[in-house]
Amino acid sequence: MLSLLGGGIFRLKLPLPFELAEVNCYLVRLRDGWMLIDTGLDTPECHAAIETQMAEAGVRLSEIRLILLTHAHPDHVGGARRLLALTGAGLLMEEAEWRHLDIVSQGPGWLREPLALGGVPPEMTARIEQSFEQILPHFQKLTPQRILRDGDRIQTAFGDLEVVTTPGHASGHASLRNEPNALLFAGDTVLENISPNISWMPGRDMLGEYFTSLGRVDAMDVEWILPGHYAPFRGHRAWVRQTLAHHERRCAEIVQAVSAAPQTAHQIVGRVWPRALAPFHHRFAVFEILAHLEYLHRRGRVRPEPAASGAALWRV
Repeated sequence: MLSLLGGGIFRLKLPLPFELAEVNCYLVRLRDGWMLIDTGLDTPECHAAIETQMAEAGVRLSEIRLILLTHAHPDHVGGARRLLALTGAGLLMEEAEWRHLDIVSQGPGWLREPLALGGVPPEMTARIEQSFEQILPHFQKLTPQRILRDGDRIQTAFGDLEVVTTPGHASGHASLRNEPNALLFAGDTVLENISPNISWMPGRDMLGEYFTSLGRVDAMDVEWILPGHYAPFRGHRAWVRQTLAHHERRCAEIVQAVSAAPQTAHQIVGRVWPRALAPFHHRFAVFEILAHLEYLHRRGRVRPEPAASGAALWRV
């Protein structure tokens, strides 16, 4: 368990049953009590790990005053309802994430429109919906005590945390900057070993918004990135350059794919990831391709045409 700022911050590592084997939560000392950033899944393994590591840090559940959720993905919000009940803490969330959580907690119905737009065959759509049902228990409706907005400040024992909205991986992702100590709680916006999945949202240019978010991160004079997965690291500007280049290569790959013949997002997934993907991962791949297509379309590099199935066929 990593301790920073003389015990003002503790990194808690919680187990996940995914390829990303762990998620980071952070205990942050307030002027009175503690704040917990993210909560892991709603599983016995996560519950045990968080309580064990809190005890190792010398922090009691009754001392948690606030729980802040960076974004509404299950490995970050799943344990929130249980911890809110145990601690009596106030909940902090960004508004778009709160509203999205309210939608997805109702079941997989929200997936059907984007999957149809992406040209995903009915049998794969059914399998994707089944895989979503398996993680549905970790999407639980929540009621924030406070809605977070860009520029808001949260007082801590070591200076204010400034809310910096960094959409891209999620529609209203909230990062937290501590300028006095050159720290950024980056959630899943910045992950040292991978480029985060960019999730398509209706009416949004999520990849374009992610590029803007990376520009904001690049402009920060921060020494340490405290991410949602993997270890804290330095050198964020080099990471930003590498990630921008990765997405530009992905855009070029997509343009090349549709240059030969019009294709759906589902078909492009098969070219970008030539191996077969499990339904759980295929959903993320389709959303990622749709986000890149939206970005390219808004810049005049590709254009959609309606297909008889209701899907969009993309061409240059």
